[in-house]
Order: sequence, then structure tokens, then C-alpha cells
Amino acid sequence: MLRNLSIASRIFLLLALTCTYALVLVAAFTFTAKRIERASVQEMGAAMLRAQQEKVKVATHSMAVALGHLLDDVDNPARRDALAREAVGPLRFEPDRSGYFFVFEGTRNVALPGQPKYQGQDMRDIRDKEGVFLVRELEERARQGGGFVRYRFPLPGGQEDEPKLGYAEIIPGTDLWIGTGVYLANVEREKTALAQIIDSLFARHLTVALLGFAATFLAMGLVALSVARSIVQPISQVTRAAVRIADGELDVVLPAAGKDEISSMQDALNRMSRILKHDIEIIQTRTDFAEEQARIARDALRETEVANREVLRQITERVESLRKITMAVAHQLRNPMTIIGGFARVLSRKPELQGEYLEYLDGILEAASRIERITDVVSDYSSLRLGALHPTPVAELVEEARAASEAKTAALARRVSWKIDVQPVCIPVDKELMTWALTELLDNAVESLPGGFGEVRVGAKRENGAVVLEISDTGRGIPQAEMPYILDPFYSTKAVAVGIGLPKTDRIIHEHGGTMRITSTEGQGTTVTIRLPVEHRRSQDPASCKDSPVSKNALAEG
Repeated sequence: MLRNLSIASRIFLLLALTCTYALVLVAAFTFTAKRIERASVQEMGAAMLRAQQEKVKVATHSMAVALGHLLDDVDNPARRDALAREAVGPLRFEPDRSGYFFVFEGTRNVALPGQPKYQGQDMRDIRDKEGVFLVRELEERARQGGGFVRYRFPLPGGQEDEPKLGYAEIIPGTDLWIGTGVYLANVEREKTALAQIIDSLFARHLTVALLGFAATFLAMGLVALSVARSIVQPISQVTRAAVRIADGELDVVLPAAGKDEISSMQDALNRMSRILKHDIEIIQTRTDFAEEQARIARDALRETEVANREVLRQITERVESLRKITMAVAHQLRNPMTIIGGFARVLSRKPELQGEYLEYLDGILEAASRIERITDVVSDYSSLRLGALHPTPVAELVEEARAASEAKTAALARRVSWKIDVQPVCIPVDKELMTWALTELLDNAVESLPGGFGEVRVGAKRENGAVVLEISDTGRGIPQAEMPYILDPFYSTKAVAVGIGLPKTDRIIHEHGGTMRITSTEGQGTTVTIRLPVEHRRSQDPASCKDSPVSKNALAEG
């Protein structure tokens, strides 16, 4: 019959019976236990505390009245103090004799049987571990007509402070006040005893409940066993079949009998084995095809890597060949230009030729000088090599470049607002080449400022293991049509420029393992972003530099 029920129905039935019974039982015991415990302990604790307070108050008042009569006709202070000590000294209450009376005049102790060492002392400044000035507080309550104070004080003969509830009131007809108190630990002991009684009562009821629960659980176990058999046996069959399928035996057929979920699972397992057999055949075919394609791809990748290495080798050879050709051309041009310039200068000094050929000789000299300058620049660009790299503060490089660019500012009669914001960080550089590159960028920024005035900003910060240095201006900007060519050697829009400054700067940055990116908006300005590694493989100086101070928003005009 159970096989005609779903597994969820069987489990729900079993769990419903168990949970319902357990919840009712636990709820009943919990509700009863909590109610009895809270009602008993709290009420008894409060009652005991009230009783202690009333006891202390009555005892203190009685002693105050009695001492008032005793000291009524005593005028001598010493005699009065002695009588008070004799009266309260032997008095004790509480089972452990921890209850006693104490007498004070203001804050001066007259009688303190529990702690005789304080007799005659002014206890005004004595306070407990919680900061309560207990004598002051008790005196204040006594002056107000009587009152309670909670504080901590040692038990008679003890060392540790214990919580105590004290009461004080004035002794009638005198300037003395009397007090006493009870240690709250006594109340706690009585509450503990009460809790033990309640626990014992709960234990008896719990034992009866557990016996009843055991009997019920036994009956439910028999029901659960029948349910388990109807589930476990067919699941075991499915499990063994699944293991056989996992081992590669796909010709598995289970007898799907019944109307429950396990019967549906058996039928599904039969269909799955058939589908798996078919799919494995397809997968194997596709795997063979994929492996063949992967082999072809690996072969193509190897061929591509070989081709890339060959292209890189050819590019390197071409760059080196271009460098050698450039150096050779520069060398070959320098010698004839030197000769042409020299002869032109000799001829320019002959008086008989000055009248007729001076104009031509000046042109020859000017052209020869320009070719010599171009030759020097080309030679310098071709022979550019990094020297030893030393850790150098970026702020120092920027400051030296800005100082060098001041000459360009003065020559152009420009007024420049410099804004420098450089974080303290060091980078390994060839200081001379890097300073030259930064100076070239600052010179270009100054030259681009229209109207004789503008702003040049320089910033540097550490970002993702590199230093990002940014130089921007508010100049004319670069037309978009010229942007693709600005890093080409000998490209320039200036009448007398060689066009090698930016290419040389870019090469210096790349030689340091960095990159340079230029963005510009015509009429708004240009920004050059340089990214340099903090560490460099060619650094030869293992010592680290000390970062120079940050210069933020340094504003100068030239």
C-alpha cells in the first residue's frame, strides 16, 4: 500500500507524527518550566530583597531610637562615642553573623565592628571598586530621613569586596547617624537554593515525560521501519544500477513496478542508460574531431610564433640598419658640409669678392650651418643610448626640467603659471636623458601658449606598479590632421625646426621601458601622459633614493 504513496507523502506522514508529538511535549514542558521558573525565582527573589530591606530598616530605626535614649544626657563626646561602641559592638544578625551596626559622626567613624581598623578615621574619601563614596552616600540618606545605598564592602574577616545593601538614619537628639546592611550574596544563596528545588521538580516531571515519549517513539519506530523498507529496497536497486552505468555497463534494465517516485526514477534510469549509450558514441566521434582540430590549431600557433619571431628579428635588423645608415649619412654629410662652410667663410673674408658674391656666400654659409645642425641632431638621435640608471625622485626631475624651461619662457617673453603636483616617488632613470625629455615637453607646452600667457600643469603619481607623469597646457592644441605624424622624425610645422624633438623624447621614454601618449584638442590645449616603471631591468644602482617633499600647486610666473 505504501508503494502507491509518493516518497514525499510517506516522509511527511512520519515527520508530521514525530514533530507534532515532540512539539506539543516540548512546548508544554517549556511553557510550564519557564513560567514556574520566572514566577518563582523572580517573585521569591523580589520578596526576599524586600524582606531584607524591611528587616534592615526596622533594625536600624530600632537601634537609632534606643541609642537616642541612651545618649540623651551624655555631653562628653568621648563618653558618647564609647557608649555607642559598647551598644553596637556585640550585636550581630544573619546566620553567618555578617550583619552588624555602624555609627558615624558626619563621615568620621565612631563604631564599625565589621572593620575595627577604621574606628576614629574620617572615611569621607573611601569608595568601592565601582566608584561609590559609600560613607558620603549613607550620610546623605541619613540626613534626608533615612534611605538605602548599594555599594561593595568586605565581609567581616574577608578580603574581597561583596555587594551590600546599606541603610542609615539619624540617631534622634544627636548629630550621629547609625546604619547597617545585608550582603546580597545571602539573598543570592537563597535564590540558588530555590532554583535547585525548582530544578528537582522539573527533573521529576521530565522523567515521566521522557518515559512517555520513549513509548511513543517505539511505536513510531515500528511505523518508520515499514516506511523505510518500502523506500530503501528499491533505492538500493537504483543505486546498484547507477554504479554499473558509471562503470561503463550501459545495458542496464530495472523492473519499474509501482506508482511512486522510485518507480518513475527506475524508468528514467532505464531511459538514461539508453540515451547515454547513444550520446557517448556521438561524443566520442566529436572528441576525435575536436582533438584533430586542436592539433591543427597547435601546429598553426607554432607556425605563428615562428613567424612572429622572424618578423621581430627582421624589424630589429631594419631598425639597426636604419640607425647605421642614418649615422653613415650624417657622417658623410658632415665632412663635405664642413668643407663647404669652411671655403665659404674664407671667401667671405676676401674684400674683392664681398661686393659681388657676398649675398651668395651668406646663403651658402646659412645653408651649410643648417645642414650641420641637422646632421648633429640626426647623429645624436641615432647614437642615443641609455647610461646607468639611478633611482631618482620624480620631483627632482620635474623641478630641473621646469628650471631649464624658464630660459624658453624668458626668450619668448611669456608669462607662465606653473602648477606642480608630484607625489614623493622614485624611478630608475638616466637622469640627463630624462631631464632633457621633460624639458623638451615643457618647452613645447610654453611655445604653444597663445597671447603671451597660459597655464602649464605637471602631475605625477604612483599607479599599478608604475609612475604616471602628466604634462598639460592651455595652448593652441594640435590639429587632428597632424596628430598621426607628430612622432615621425623630421616632421615639423615650424619654419626652422628639425622635427626630431618629440621622436627623440618618445625614444627616451621607450628606452626606459615606458610609454608616451599625446592627446590634444585644437584651441584648448595638449596633454602628454607618460607611464614609467618603478623598477627597471637595466638599473645598476641598488641603493634607493630618498623621496623629496611633495610640491603641491606650486605657482610661479616667468
